[in-house]
Amino acid sequence: MARVLELRSFQRTAKYSGRGYGTSEHRPSSQATKVFSYLLQNLQPAAMTTSAWEDKQEASTFYEEIKPVMILLRILGVLPYSTTSTGAVHFKWLSAAMLYSIGFVGSISTCVGFTLMGGFAFNTDSKDSFSEKTIVFAARLFISSVFIVPINHWPETGKKMRFINSWTELQTEYRKITGRRLHLELRRKVIVCLSVSAVLIPTFSLMVYFTGIMLYWWQIFGFIFAFAITMILPFIWVFTCTAITKVARDLADEIEQHLPRGFVTVGKISSYSKFWLRLRKLMQDLGSSSGFTYGGQILIYFAMSVLLSYGFMVDLGDNYNYAAVSSALLFQIVIFVQCNSAQEATNEASTVGTKFSERLQSITNDLPVTCTEQIKEMRYFLSVIGRNPPTISFSGFVDVNRGLVTSFISAMATYLVVLVQFQMSDKSSEQNDINA
Repeated sequence: MARVLELRSFQRTAKYSGRGYGTSEHRPSSQATKVFSYLLQNLQPAAMTTSAWEDKQEASTFYEEIKPVMILLRILGVLPYSTTSTGAVHFKWLSAAMLYSIGFVGSISTCVGFTLMGGFAFNTDSKDSFSEKTIVFAARLFISSVFIVPINHWPETGKKMRFINSWTELQTEYRKITGRRLHLELRRKVIVCLSVSAVLIPTFSLMVYFTGIMLYWWQIFGFIFAFAITMILPFIWVFTCTAITKVARDLADEIEQHLPRGFVTVGKISSYSKFWLRLRKLMQDLGSSSGFTYGGQILIYFAMSVLLSYGFMVDLGDNYNYAAVSSALLFQIVIFVQCNSAQEATNEASTVGTKFSERLQSITNDLPVTCTEQIKEMRYFLSVIGRNPPTISFSGFVDVNRGLVTSFISAMATYLVVLVQFQMSDKSSEQNDINA
């Protein structure tokens, strides 16, 4: 039987030997062979998750994420910067952007200068009341903010551009350490905030008429410019703090994901520590590169809040001044948002501060006893965080956090009491004149 099966196998082989699968008649072409070989070597059979798909996408730089805000500030003449072919930003005093800023800001300053020289008139019957004087002074102070652009904003433009370029280096270092791209995810927030500002800027500019101040049509441009700076300029500060929060959260997630599994070596933990120190320096550079810009703006916002709040309180008995109270709330919200975003980037959950160190401490406690080197390095990492607490300040003069908001509220209450005393003394002097 075995002999018969062997004979049939030999006959079948002889029958198809001339056109077998390995002959040139049925063999694939060399080009097709190369294509299939390339696909087998490069295609991964595993399904791609959402996070993996996002990691495949090219991460946008920090400048590209906030580019709409930067362009608007360049149009307003506040940030006279230029871009290179590589996508970096830089500043030169002798450049086309600087000449444009001088011309544009100079035109607005001329308009504001004529407005201040001509003064303001009220469309009310009362003459020279203390509340009207206060509102007029607030309006004059507000549009005078255009004069501090060449003093506070332009000299710090170079430092701001170097700070923005340092984000690209930070993203590159993050990819070297973690093997993943750093997505800041700011573009959608930028678009939403600018859309809201496009509605609020003309609205608050028109509210100037409702305060009782009479203006010519050309005088409104100074208020539009001042409100545009008030709305748009804080976005860079807030988005930078948001990006710092995002980076710190991703760093903590990276450590928490890989360290308990034993995938992180001592050298890797040391790299995490160096990256954290660089992120901390970036937080300090935020305040040192734009401290005079935002510090000066916040002082103006505070003064406007005091004056408009007082004007609202005085007129509350006669009429409800919606424009005054709305503008006062706007300036107070801007101050709070800037201070709160700095606080969030310093101490709040999943950021570089206290909560970050608490997460690292929890991870270290969960490590097995056998990982002695990793535990030692993690404790050193925690000691580095404890010795170098991250802070954001205005050029080292004052720390920016929620405590600054509390100080402003306390000072605001004090100044309001002083203004009320001035009004009472003004009324008493008028009464004495009448009696005399």
